Amino acid sequence: MKELEAIRQQLQRLDDPTVGLTALHGEVTQSCLKILELIQGASPDYARRTGRYAGARTG
Repeated sequence: MKELEAIRQQLQRLDDPTVGLTALHGEVTQSCLKILELIQGASPDYARRTGRYAGARTG
């Protein structure tokens, strides 16, 4: 019986909209960081001005 109750609690948690939103927010944040890294890596002018990658010239 306790096992069934534990499963029910887990299922109720899945109905909580904040659980899905929290997971989605984490995925969006990671995607944004990856995109930013790609843009910075592909833009030598940006890297040179900001020094945001190893070996960047800042002068």
